[in-house]
Amino acid sequence: MKFKLLTLLLIFFNLIPKVYAQEKRTFTFDKNAVVYYFSSSMTTSFTKFPNHKAKIIIVNEQKNLIDFIESHKNHRNITRGKDQTLYYYIKFPRLEDENEYVKFLDEFLNKNYNEDFFDRNTVSIDFKDHKAPFSCKSLDDLNLYLAKIIVKSNDNLLNCNETYVLLKDNQNRKLKTRISYESITIKESQQKRETYKMIKSLDKFKGTYFIALTIGNHSINSKNLTDFDEETLVDINEVHSIWHLKSGYMFTNKIGGVLDLGLLYTKEESRNTDSNSNVFSINGSGNGVGVLKFGIGARYISFAKKRWSIYSDIKGGILTARAEGGTGSFTIFNGSISNTRDIKKKREKSNYLNFELGVNYRLGNLIFLTSNFQYTISNFKNDIGSVSGFGGYTINLGIGFSFK
Repeated sequence: MKFKLLTLLLIFFNLIPKVYAQEKRTFTFDKNAVVYYFSSSMTTSFTKFPNHKAKIIIVNEQKNLIDFIESHKNHRNITRGKDQTLYYYIKFPRLEDENEYVKFLDEFLNKNYNEDFFDRNTVSIDFKDHKAPFSCKSLDDLNLYLAKIIVKSNDNLLNCNETYVLLKDNQNRKLKTRISYESITIKESQQKRETYKMIKSLDKFKGTYFIALTIGNHSINSKNLTDFDEETLVDINEVHSIWHLKSGYMFTNKIGGVLDLGLLYTKEESRNTDSNSNVFSINGSGNGVGVLKFGIGARYISFAKKRWSIYSDIKGGILTARAEGGTGSFTIFNGSISNTRDIKKKREKSNYLNFELGVNYRLGNLIFLTSNFQYTISNFKNDIGSVSGFGGYTINLGIGFSFK
């Protein structure tokens, strides 16, 4: 019974059309995107296993990449089922010198290893269709991550007398890279693949909503400072802690919109003030001071790589300052005059303009840490709380959340 079941399963799986792996990919080098293709004679599911052999095929820039791949596939079909190699078909971009090509291959292999986790000890490269842009001096560097370099019969690299420079890929020659790389388990490859995909997606901001809460220190410009407000007994410049709640949406990977709500507030301020000439003294207790700002603006992300991003915001909005009164006593030393009266309440509004430069560090897909520097321009129509405006700079730290 078991034998019949096994036979039926084998027949069933052989009748199912096999989907062989092929994928169009993009590699960015020096800000230039290079299109290439990943291909294998194995089914897609088997390519997810780690430690397969890998081979880079350099295609002549005059040829059509797809046509070349199809013709090369026909050659590979002879050994289909036995060929467990991962192939990478790519056209070399035009670079300045061979050092740049060495760097290109190094970064290209690192990028694909983090996706496919092939055996790094046995990677080969095939220049049968393209002249190798290297001299003998680069071979030691190339052999750090290439076990075989296959070239044309007239290539000058054959004169370097290195055993890993070959005319054809002889599968019986078990060559390895100059340094040894550890193999990876299936479980480790799955975990690293998920981590790599997550990190790779962190600098893709298009369609992302975000919200951040920060606390900072605000310092008012000296030009916005006035004489002490004897009507409210409040000095806004002495209150530095300010909270910001910010939210926004990224329309592209670089440009987004921002809403910003800021609050500076302190309650029950007590004061004892003497004049410079020691002529009078003021003692008072007020209900506090508050500054509320609401703005809307735009964000531009100037730099993004993996977990880090640098952005700049420009915002405009309405700012409301309020100094609430209580009671106060006034004494003149040169006489016997003493007076106690209610302290006034004041409220002022103004428009403001805010410039912000910030840095975000992403802990994962959801949470990020944020820090920024802000400069605000704001002037009131009338003085309030010993200031004529809320212009100045702020340094903030906080935490944020993003989602799509």
